[in-house]
Amino acid sequence: MFPRLATFALALAIVALPAWSASTVFVPLGATWKYLDDGSNQGIAWTQPDFDDTAWLSGCAQLGYGDGDECTEVDYGPDANDKHITTYFRHQFQVTNAAQSVGLSLRLLADDGAVIYLNGTEAFRINMPDGPISFDTPAARSADEGAYVLSIFCAASLVEGTNVLAAEVHQIASTSSDISFDVSLEGLDVITPEVHITQPEAASAFAAGANILLAAAAMEPCGVIRAVEFYEGSTKIGDALNAPFEITWANVPIGNYFIQAVATNEFGFKGTSAPVHIRVLIPENTALIPAQANWKYLDDGSDQSNAWRELAFDDSGWSNGVAELGYGDDADGYPEATIVGYGPILNDKYITTYFRHAFTVTNSEFHPNLILRVLRDDGMVLFLNGTEIFRNNMPADPIDYRTLALEEITGADETNWVETCLAPTMFVDGQNVLAAEIHQSSPQSPDISFDLELLTGPSAVPELTITRSGNDALICWPRGADCYTLQATDRLNPPIAWQPVNAPVTPNGQQNCVTLPTSQTAAFYRLKLR
Repeated sequence: MFPRLATFALALAIVALPAWSASTVFVPLGATWKYLDDGSNQGIAWTQPDFDDTAWLSGCAQLGYGDGDECTEVDYGPDANDKHITTYFRHQFQVTNAAQSVGLSLRLLADDGAVIYLNGTEAFRINMPDGPISFDTPAARSADEGAYVLSIFCAASLVEGTNVLAAEVHQIASTSSDISFDVSLEGLDVITPEVHITQPEAASAFAAGANILLAAAAMEPCGVIRAVEFYEGSTKIGDALNAPFEITWANVPIGNYFIQAVATNEFGFKGTSAPVHIRVLIPENTALIPAQANWKYLDDGSDQSNAWRELAFDDSGWSNGVAELGYGDDADGYPEATIVGYGPILNDKYITTYFRHAFTVTNSEFHPNLILRVLRDDGMVLFLNGTEIFRNNMPADPIDYRTLALEEITGADETNWVETCLAPTMFVDGQNVLAAEIHQSSPQSPDISFDLELLTGPSAVPELTITRSGNDALICWPRGADCYTLQATDRLNPPIAWQPVNAPVTPNGQQNCVTLPTSQTAAFYRLKLR
């Protein structure tokens, strides 16, 4: 069994390694190699620096056969349908000031599989099975024709003076049509660790005062990360000296934050993660308009057209009173706090009553989605700064002061609050006005009711549950205002593409649920604030 060096490897088309700086080319592409192509079992001695390879042939890379682009064509034996599985290669090179190289970069072309050794220590393998390798071990999979693979590893096996890079190239089968081999080796005087933040996710939101877990994954070829520091901008939050690299950022105030992690390896070189943006928002259930607030109202049966909805409208001549506002519910046991008028004729009451409430918003960008709850009897249309935001029990067509509600609200429905969700981008910093018009279902309706509250919703998304229901999957989350959209993806490795789930949401007790057919394909789900 050979000792092995820790490595990073990837195809050259991908860029996902630690950064490095090459200082010396020890073995260039196209170098001259000693090789043995007789199909013999060379055991393990051939990988050692002191092995005598004087009887081996030599030739320039690329070495191989079957592709027509070889600098040196090697032999596969007497039978084209029973070719040698393994061909051996060795290259001797000289190093001065070996301590300058903290790492090594190996660029390899090998078809099909290969194992690379530096001074008798395994440095890298590709397309080969795990465990001991013999001269008749076939490659585990075919190579990507013509593709070079890059490996970064520690320079622990590099020595001053004479060094030997050795390689064995394996066919996937004795009938394989070709082999290819070329390799370069460079000394690296700088290796910068790779680091990325794993928690929190980008675009996460938290409530003010939250304790936020900061976690990072850090890697470098020699396998030793000395520390990971976490920063918000240029301000250090804290550091973790051991894996798992994580800390808790305590009692975080409202704001926008860009978190970065800085990893330091054993050589003192530092790598910096991409920034992750998070927001810390106003806590849930903060009231912008509380229930039982004071409202301006107009109950004279007039046609107010559209101007009354606007922020700049002068309502100084209107009456005011605290909610619940209305009339006719005293006999039902829940009297109004403010009685509004319905006109001089009991059986020909005003159809529409108008309400306005001014309130101030500061730091609107730091509000989560907002929950709007309304007590209405019978129909209602709401406007924010002149723009309609919600209607209930009213026709979809344009309405005026004579438009009737769709149906009479009676019984328990008279005390039920209806809800919707509002985006904080709908509000402006400074003064805002919420305007409501309550419509009767008929001039003979005995009562109207109106109250409203506007609260901040949750900063974080409620927890999802997934259960099996026959051949379906039942995905549920706690009921509440419709502030969330269900999203799905087929993988959690970057890049992650979350897509909305196009399925109806149905109430199930205290939960909202979506039913989806099960399949053999993996799927992952999340709730995303709208």
